[in-house]
Amino acid sequence: MSGGDLNQKNFPPLPRKSDPEGTDVPSPDQPLSQDGLLRSILALQQQQAEEQRLLREQLLQQAKINEQLQAQIAATGAKSGAADPGSSVKTAEQMLERRRNLAYVPEAAANPFPRRPATLTTRMPRLYDLHGNKTYYALAKKSNSLMKYESLVLGPALSYLHDVIVFGSESLDRAEDGEETLASLHQRFHELMNSVHGVYSLLCNRWTMLELRAQLELDPTSSHRGGAEALRTKLQFVEDRVYQAADGVVADEVCNSG
Repeated sequence: MSGGDLNQKNFPPLPRKSDPEGTDVPSPDQPLSQDGLLRSILALQQQQAEEQRLLREQLLQQAKINEQLQAQIAATGAKSGAADPGSSVKTAEQMLERRRNLAYVPEAAANPFPRRPATLTTRMPRLYDLHGNKTYYALAKKSNSLMKYESLVLGPALSYLHDVIVFGSESLDRAEDGEETLASLHQRFHELMNSVHGVYSLLCNRWTMLELRAQLELDPTSSHRGGAEALRTKLQFVEDRVYQAADGVVADEVCNSG
């Protein structure tokens, strides 16, 4: 056979390459068809999706590990008594700020108890200065009289409870008359509960003081939680938080009994 007869047209075409799944893959010097290009893009997208799934699983596992470590650190700090002293203060401030932003019952028109000062910026139940109130003024004139402190708690508490009763009665009347939707009744219920809880906190503060004073009088040398000195320190702290007025408004931090 002569050299002229040895040209490509005398040989059958070479077979095309195939991928592992049997799909034809064009040779490097052959341009991709539209279908081949779409298949390549789809395969790349699937690969990227799988890599993202694995990455998400790793992040979730790391987050769980971090939560477990934080819980172990908190438990260790609580057992050793080495907890951050500022953490409880920060938590109390956050809780107080949250309470201020809740919904509460409005002031009733005819309230026989000491009205809230106009300087209060929230309806949250709190102690407030009774300056100008005749009862408080008469009790404050007596030296060493503890009754003025009783009125400083009972006056605001009764005033808020009066507004709660009026608001609750109005809510029942509106519900019976069909003037309230389920959503509005739900909102009114939350306002009532928030207000009652606020008054409950005021009274709990006063009860805490009575408990501490009773412990000191019954057992002046008590070794309970550090002894009598610790009880006096706690009592002074509670009294300062509840009764110490600032700018006409008494401090409203909640002090838990215990």
